Amino acid sequence: MALLVAENLDKRFGAVVAAAGVAASFDAGERVSLIGSNGAGKTTFVNMITGYLKPDAGRIVLDGRDITALEPRTITRLGVARSFQIPQLYGDLSVLDNMLVANACHDQRLSFRLPAHRADAVERAERLLERFRLLEHRHRRVAREAGDATCVLFVEHDMEVVARYASRVVAFYAGRIVADGAPRDALAADDVRRYVTGELLTE
Repeated sequence: MALLVAENLDKRFGAVVAAAGVAASFDAGERVSLIGSNGAGKTTFVNMITGYLKPDAGRIVLDGRDITALEPRTITRLGVARSFQIPQLYGDLSVLDNMLVANACHDQRLSFRLPAHRADAVERAERLLERFRLLEHRHRRVAREAGDATCVLFVEHDMEVVARYASRVVAFYAGRIVADGAPRDALAADDVRRYVTGELLTE
């Protein structure tokens, strides 16, 4: 059974069709890049699976459970976490070390005189990691491959990044999925070249 399934999702904003029969399923361990021009439906799709938007039709199933009507906080507790653009992570540091640095910067207390690894700071960081079900990964280096972790969906406009890091590409255009497959195949699809990368416009 797939980890996450979107079944025929529809979403309109007045006359604008943001999603029209969007259907896709994702397995654990996949690194899926969502691509498409601005307004293609990528963000609407992410907002629906994370609970920030409710579809007009269709449903979303996480690990066999219908989560369509659940609130974002409840969905997060079930393991669907969202990170916004340009996260600043130190790849050679562990998950815990990255959290300690982030907390110290947030508190404006990062200095050579005040160590980030104080017992109270570690306890706070571990509480946050536990909240997002990352505590068991606290000693893993951030740059390490995801392996068999829960799948990752990422929105990306740089096709070189997509080709390098994605194991699968899902391309959107006008609220629909126009390609879904391995990066080499999806990026070569006519609809992707026409509507996403613009390569067919000059041919």
